[in-house]
Amino acid sequence: MKKICLLLICMVLLPCLCLGQAKIYTKKVKLSDFPTKTTKIVLTGNDLLDSPLKEEIARRWRISPYEFCEPEEYDGIKKSTDYYFIRMVDINGVTSMSLSKEGLEVINLPYCTAGDPSGREILFMPAFIDILQTYVLDSINSDMTGYLGLKSYTKNMLGGGDYRVYISREDLAASADSKWEQKDIFIVDEDDADDIFLEERENALVSYCVKPAPGSKKRNCYVFLIDAKSHKLYFFASHKASDKNCGFTSSDMNFIYGFKKK
Repeated sequence: MKKICLLLICMVLLPCLCLGQAKIYTKKVKLSDFPTKTTKIVLTGNDLLDSPLKEEIARRWRISPYEFCEPEEYDGIKKSTDYYFIRMVDINGVTSMSLSKEGLEVINLPYCTAGDPSGREILFMPAFIDILQTYVLDSINSDMTGYLGLKSYTKNMLGGGDYRVYISREDLAASADSKWEQKDIFIVDEDDADDIFLEERENALVSYCVKPAPGSKKRNCYVFLIDAKSHKLYFFASHKASDKNCGFTSSDMNFIYGFKKK
């Protein structure tokens, strides 16, 4: 909260500090051309990933013109400022859905463990495409989203506690205690969590966790709470990964409960 307050203060003071100086190009300004540029969806060469990616992009992509391209084509045009690119990129043991343009990294959205996908990421692919689009549109309209990133979406939990939270046991850190079902947060098997997500259950927030590959130099894990029906992101956090601290921590759970009981 201290970091958020400081950031708000800086954003209020920034226009005053910039009077009489050269124009500062924020992410909001840099992204202003996004709706008119073609977004190139770079395929991976892996049909198990490329096939659902093509299908879900065709079904869901709505914020700019798009085209699919092979890696060889990307290599020839990657420095062009005429396109934005969506690629699967491995960073520190995590495969991220990366959106970028030459000179501008828009977002690296953690997607699955690098080199060891579980299959669950395919189930959640529609949500990640929707989250990515929402982030772009919000960043075009607000510098706050561009600076705070995915953590800014925790504000969605302020709307009240009508939703029910379902955390897969596999997504819960070993260090987290198991008292949560007494607090109306449901700890369920991964298959049950996935079924809730697949059926697009109303007012259901479902957990998703991205863990780094073993042996990664900088090991972070990432946790999400996603609305099963709307795909709205309600919670995002990242942690240094360890044997006992990989997944939703007790701190995360207390934070979620604190919002839910309001």
